[in-house]
Amino acid sequence: MTLWQAIVLGLVQGMGEFLPISSSAHLVLIPWICNWPDPGLTFDIALHVGTLVSVVAYFWRDWLQLVRGGLKGFKTPEGKLFWFIVAASIPGAGIGFLLEHKAETVFRSPALIAVMLIVMGILLLLADRKGAKVTGLIGIRFATSFCIGISQALAIIPGVSRSGVTMTTGLFAGLTREATARFSFLLRVFQETTTLSFLHWRFDRGRAAMSARVENEKVILKNESQNLTTMSLYAINFIHNTRFREMACPSSLAIEVVLW
Repeated sequence: MTLWQAIVLGLVQGMGEFLPISSSAHLVLIPWICNWPDPGLTFDIALHVGTLVSVVAYFWRDWLQLVRGGLKGFKTPEGKLFWFIVAASIPGAGIGFLLEHKAETVFRSPALIAVMLIVMGILLLLADRKGAKVTGLIGIRFATSFCIGISQALAIIPGVSRSGVTMTTGLFAGLTREATARFSFLLRVFQETTTLSFLHWRFDRGRAAMSARVENEKVILKNESQNLTTMSLYAINFIHNTRFREMACPSSLAIEVVLW
């Protein structure tokens, strides 16, 4: 992979991560369309470092309240929400570990990705139209949060947007658009932190046999993550200024359906 290709994929990740259009799918489709070598799952995961940092940086006040509440157990609404988010992150981490090999091979098929983009667009459209949209973030129940966590595990398949599938599940469960979008952002922190920790362990495990080419790719990943952090902050700021009113709007995924 060249530096230019890494920059292009970084732009794709930065623009697509916070919309329900599956940035992972586009990280597979862009190299396929441009006839570039597939960068692989490890590169895709590493790109999430920048977007993860941007989420934490933008919502640090929210996280400060959640952590403080979490230290008090279930005595406060923030504490309950904190532990609900922790519990919801477990299914995705477990399934991601078990299906790692398939995620690197079978799940990266462009045909499968196209089908999943269409399916998820239809499901999100139905959820947005049929969902009650009456429950706020503080009113979320454990069962709802855990179901959202299980559905997020499907995002191991490129084409299944992490934000899209969590919003779909939340809307079907009666959450408001704002609640589903905010819960999705908060949940991704735990999920991606777990994933990136696993990635770091894999690099350390193979460090002795790591070639100079892989070392060079690690430098590219580090630089790309720094650039992604700045870009993602702009993206989150734009989305947040809409007060999350349109975050679950299926129009963006409808565009994907038309294109495919």
